[in-house]
Amino acid sequence: MTSKTVLPQAVILLVLVTSHVWAAKYYGKHKEVCKPWSFNVAVVVEGCQTRTVLLNQCAGTCFTEHSFSGKSCKCCKPVKKSAVKVPLHCKDKESESPYRYNHSMEQHEECSCFQC
Repeated sequence: MTSKTVLPQAVILLVLVTSHVWAAKYYGKHKEVCKPWSFNVAVVVEGCQTRTVLLNQCAGTCFTEHSFSGKSCKCCKPVKKSAVKVPLHCKDKESESPYRYNHSMEQHEECSCFQC
């Protein structure tokens, strides 16, 4: 093996080691923040009064990496969901009689980072 072939291999090895050391330091200092956050959501159903409710939805930061060996994309997604009943005040179209309607919605209870 000549010095001409050793030098490019040494540079590639140095770059790979350096990128993994940097990634370990970066991931050690920064945390993935993927969790349920409360958002105001407008519930709109025809014939009913619009109501704003507070629901949990997954949001946050997940690590994405693009390296020489490939790329790894992660997204914040729900692990556990629950059903929520939102009571709405409505009126019948023909008789205009008022009634209550329980509108079913979904909220996120637990979140985690998964492959996109």
